[in-house]
Amino acid sequence: MPNTEEKVWYWSDLADLTHATQVENFGFCTCEEQEHFPYDDCPRFFQVLVSWHEDPNDKTLTNVAIAPSLSDYPDDPLLNDDRIFFYFANQEEYDQAKRPNPNGFEFRIEETNG
Repeated sequence: MPNTEEKVWYWSDLADLTHATQVENFGFCTCEEQEHFPYDDCPRFFQVLVSWHEDPNDKTLTNVAIAPSLSDYPDDPLLNDDRIFFYFANQEEYDQAKRPNPNGFEFRIEETNG
């Protein structure tokens, strides 16, 4: 739920916003369209082909996200998007999921659009 208290916003306040605080205070972030990412912690979504370590021939086309700040703000609408198969905390985790078994995940990202 957005912060509805009356607040006077100064340019210095806006300069200190992050994705999490933007959503907390205003209920949205412009990154929701996935075209403009105003903050370093904005989630990024990718369509990927994953295979399962148990059965490498079982492949699934799905969506994943790199979303560093979503755990800071559990009401973020992007966190509750059921189209997202898996949320990675950072680019390093995402890259790790591309490595062959064992990579720390039950699956491996084989192909990606990002």
